Amino acid sequence: MLVITIAIIAGHIPPGTTNKDLWEAQKLKQAMFHPDTGEKIFAPFRMSGYVPFGWITVTGMLLPNPSWPTLIFWQWMNQSHNACVNYANRNATNVSYFLLGVQIIMDVFCF
Repeated sequence: MLVITIAIIAGHIPPGTTNKDLWEAQKLKQAMFHPDTGEKIFAPFRMSGYVPFGWITVTGMLLPNPSWPTLIFWQWMNQSHNACVNYANRNATNVSYFLLGVQIIMDVFCF
């Protein structure tokens, strides 16, 4: 199915492709590829991967009696994962590098 999806993105449909195959390929394309850039989104940063990959961080944050270093580490992991998900699923049609820089600085210093 991924082969059909990639072929459709490239602009041609393989012979013998059914309507069901096309709909499945469309679902894969919408779930895996960024709509503006067309780049493949890394699995942990897709919206569909938020829960399967986020449970590790949530489990770490819910550990009983955390020490300060443990608490800081899991908060950092949570914020980093959120930032990566938001960046991977951003609106990329009109990028402002100034605003992107301000956002990165605010994320680093004001977490």
